[in-house]
Formats: sequence, C-alpha cells, structure tokens
Amino acid sequence: MKILNFRARIYSRTGITLDWDLLVEDTDLVPLMTIVDRAGSPSGPFDVIGSLDLAKQGHYVDEISDILGVRGLETDTKPLIADLRLYYRLRTVLRADPGTTVHVSEISISEGDLDLLAAEVLRQNRIRLEGLNGRPSLEGIKVTVYKQRFQGSRCADCFDPHRDAIVASNCESCMGTGFEIGYYNSIAAYANLSPNPRAIKLAQFGELEENESVMFFLNFPVLRPRDIIVEPSERHWRVVDINRTERKRVVLHQMVRLYELKRPSVEYNLLHVDSPGPRR
Repeated sequence: MKILNFRARIYSRTGITLDWDLLVEDTDLVPLMTIVDRAGSPSGPFDVIGSLDLAKQGHYVDEISDILGVRGLETDTKPLIADLRLYYRLRTVLRADPGTTVHVSEISISEGDLDLLAAEVLRQNRIRLEGLNGRPSLEGIKVTVYKQRFQGSRCADCFDPHRDAIVASNCESCMGTGFEIGYYNSIAAYANLSPNPRAIKLAQFGELEENESVMFFLNFPVLRPRDIIVEPSERHWRVVDINRTERKRVVLHQMVRLYELKRPSVEYNLLHVDSPGPRR
C-alpha cells in the first residue's frame, strides 16, 4: 500500500487539514494503523499528534492549539499561523506491533499564507453559514458529506478483474464505487443551498441541467467530484464540479455544482454517522 498526493492545507487561524489518496492494491487494511507525525523542520524530530484508520478516514484535522499556546499571542499584522511552516508525515504500522512500519508517506509542508484579510473572510463566511453565539444562521444549513473512495481493495460483488470494470453500477456493497467501503466516514459541514445568483454566475458553471443545483460551502472539507451531499430532508446530491476561491493558496470557500440522486439510488443506503469536523 502507498499514501499518495499527501497535502497539508491551512484552513483557519488555528487549524490545518490533511488529505491524501490511497493506493491499496491487495493490502488488508484491518491489521494496520496510521500514525500522524508533525515537526517544525523536514529533518525532524517528529512528534506523534494522533492516529487514524485509513479504511474509514480520508482526512485529518490538526488544531495546533498546543503550538499556539506555547508561541503566545498573534501579532497585530497577521495571524500567528501565517508564520508557521509545519511538516507532516503519515506512518502506517501494524496494530499488534506498532514498532513494525509498513509504509511512510512523503513529508508534506503546510500550504497557504493566511493573512488578516483571508482570516476575516473565513470568519465572516462561518458566521453567515453557522451563526454566532448560539444564534442560528439565516443562510446556512448543516449537511452531511460523504467523500468517495478512489483507491482501495476492489469490491468482490461488482468488480470484474478480468475486464477491469464495474459490472453493476447499483451495487449495494460498495455503493457503486467499485471499491470496498465505497465512502469514508461522514463529515458534518455547513452549506448555503440557495447562493446569490451573481455568485453562481461568477462560478462559470454554465446552464444548469434538470435535477442540478449549486451550493455554497465553506473551505472544509475540500470537496471533489462524486462526493455525496445529504440534506437534513434526506435529499441526496452528487458533486459534479467545484469552483474554489483562494487567497495565497488558502481556500476561502467553494461553489459546488451538484446532481440530485433519486430513490432507489444505492447512495440512500449510506449510514448517517457524523465524524468530527474541525472545532471552531
């Protein structure tokens, strides 16, 4: 197995998200555990900051509160995180023997330069979608995100290795993805289901087809085509395209084009168990 395209991105004044692709081939992930390491230099030494299950998790959130507490207050000109350059790696080990390493990812440096303007845009976006001090938002609604797996062990029920193809697009075992455990654990997120028409025009999605819609998302989680969005009303949507707005490589928000899935699409069988999102 290999961890590919490992990236660390600044998403707020106090947080960095990690995401990656996974090449499994014929590796059984059940006996494995992945350790998250962090350092202030690519040469180390690295500190262990957490662990995760690659079979169920497609992202990791580092709130870096321990570093902020040591470094002290922010300056008047920019958030403290703007001066930090943190280095991350993922180490996959045996659960029964953590001293036995199976794979070590490449080292990833935290991307982005979060200046005060970007930090204020992020703050305002979160107030608009999530509300403030317990008061509900007038624009945002809590949705559930399922990120699709693109690597892993192939589904034994629908994937034909001789033809190298999925032979049943409505497979209930993998939700039509062709991979075992077709989607990662769900993520709680906030979205505006009816963004401003001018903002939709600027996204340059062109004319929407029947059963399509556009939603406005914050910068977490970073969405990809074919991810699934579920509204509280149980309407299911598949991500078709994303237009991200960035400032100095920091994602500020995402305008997302989606296609509505109708029953009896197999995606309606996804379990609604939220995995932790970033703390605000």
